[in-house]
Amino acid sequence: MGEVTAAALVVCYANLILPAHPAYVIDFKDCHDYKYFFIRFSHGTQMHGVTGQEPLHCISHTLGFWLSSLMEKHWVSLLIPLDVVKYVGIDLRQKSTIKFSAPSAYPVITFGPFNAPADVMTSLSHAIGTVSMPPKWSVGYHQCRYSYDSSEKVLKVVRTFREKGIPCDVVWMDIDYMDGFRCFTFDSIRFPDPKSLVDDLHSIGCKAVWMLDPGIKKEKGFFVFDSGSKNDVWVQKADGSPFVGEVWPGDCVFPDFTSEKARAWWASLVKDFISNGVDGIWNDMNEPAVSKTVTKTMPESNIHRGDADIGGVQNHSYYHNVYGMLMTRSTYKGMEMANAAKRPFVLTRAGFIGSQRYAATWTGDNLSTWEHLHMSLPMILQLGLSGQPLSGPDIGGFGGNATPKLFGRWMGLGALFPFSRGHTETGSIDHEPWSFGEECEEVCRLALLRRYRLLPHIYTLFYHSHTKGIPVAAPVFFADIYSLRGDCLLGYIIDDIPRLQFVNRYYVNFSILLDPQDPELRKVETSFLLGPLLVCASTLPNKGAHECAHKLPKGIWLPFDFADSHPDLPLLYLQGGAILPVGLPIKHVGEASLEDDLSLIIALNENGTYLHIF
Repeated sequence: MGEVTAAALVVCYANLILPAHPAYVIDFKDCHDYKYFFIRFSHGTQMHGVTGQEPLHCISHTLGFWLSSLMEKHWVSLLIPLDVVKYVGIDLRQKSTIKFSAPSAYPVITFGPFNAPADVMTSLSHAIGTVSMPPKWSVGYHQCRYSYDSSEKVLKVVRTFREKGIPCDVVWMDIDYMDGFRCFTFDSIRFPDPKSLVDDLHSIGCKAVWMLDPGIKKEKGFFVFDSGSKNDVWVQKADGSPFVGEVWPGDCVFPDFTSEKARAWWASLVKDFISNGVDGIWNDMNEPAVSKTVTKTMPESNIHRGDADIGGVQNHSYYHNVYGMLMTRSTYKGMEMANAAKRPFVLTRAGFIGSQRYAATWTGDNLSTWEHLHMSLPMILQLGLSGQPLSGPDIGGFGGNATPKLFGRWMGLGALFPFSRGHTETGSIDHEPWSFGEECEEVCRLALLRRYRLLPHIYTLFYHSHTKGIPVAAPVFFADIYSLRGDCLLGYIIDDIPRLQFVNRYYVNFSILLDPQDPELRKVETSFLLGPLLVCASTLPNKGAHECAHKLPKGIWLPFDFADSHPDLPLLYLQGGAILPVGLPIKHVGEASLEDDLSLIIALNENGTYLHIF
């Protein structure tokens, strides 16, 4: 599902705290210039080791690992410098061992104590930065597929949204808009005038996002290849010649984004590309993905001529984790150069901690299954806890064909995710909201109208995330009440290996504790928070949200809806003491005005008053 998955796990493990007297054996090993850190435990051992709630599941067996790896009771923040480029590997294939590997050690610093999980995220944001404030249109609904293969098809899809009264703000162009999959080009027959197409889209309130991959076709006479070769920007093999790997256009070379020269070259291309009316850019395949290889990426022996301040000349294994992030950084810069008055919007498949400063993330090529619908929520929550609040799955599933029930249920949930986009693969059936019959179409219409009524609130949450590092979509335990005890513990480095506090070199001991009133909230997998708004969904094919038992945090949580109750839509609850602003039922953000009235939904607390407005 893309390298961002691994990046998210790295940060989740940074937040993984072991109890004072665990049955875990900690071991370190140096071998062939690599540092190895092992956690060995008995199969079925409770990872959090405090309340015995959730077994550790290897990711090869169940995705429950994504959620059960969240912090249970002890709260810390691991801080690393901006744009850290060191490689980190995590091996979860063994049932009783987790193995971390890296070519050198990371410093570990913990600050505390903290009063709440949100404070941990704010502390983390001081080290890794916060999400860039997204353009408002990007908080609306996005429609994509691989591929809308002509200008006429693109316009037909968007006009159908308008005719049917279903909200939508963005349409996406996958690789088929290109001339022979050559980046920065347009097919002269199917997309003869991209600027005219974008003008037509803008006239009906729709933006356009276009894909750019890192693989550049190795072809003399192709202006991007010729320019890159002249500027000497390609990743090299060990012998100094450009590395050539196969991607969509055939043989390709790859920009060395670790070099400022290459990033500036790419940003200049992006700046010119924007003149075609491009509103946003989609960086895909940027792990980088390489076909017909065992690893699906370039060899670790490839050479990057990186800037001195991030490591200098190193092989690919050193820079692999941040290749995608550095690509989005230069894409973002190119969009800024094109128009400093507009906020850039970039979506990336690959990323690392800190990527949120430049790009949104999606969870990769999922499947049209109920299991993957269920998986999407904990993955988004994990990304939020990793500092990336702007994420979402391919609604309806990318691979395979959704059913009407699955698509409607997925839209009901996905319409409330921070990033909301429908997408599907080539060769699949149509996956637009009206493609599954009238009942599913109505569910999708209701779901997206909900999102657009909540846009004032969701947009405000992005501002809080931008300024404080707080996730837009947060786990339900963020609403728990905590009691604090313990002291601050600073991590330090011994023998060039990061360690916290060790007893007999084998056990980790922590003294920062935040005791939750309701540890059961850690087990919730089908609900999440949008500020004081609690969203409770069902990912079961035979039960709607109203038929499921939902665990609510302590306190007052009042149910409400927009007169749109439906079994395939999530239940909504508002926390006592909160005031929720909602807007008009618009079809795209361009219909809204600063002069529009806002409605206020008020949930009084136990004293009959309110405390805060979100």
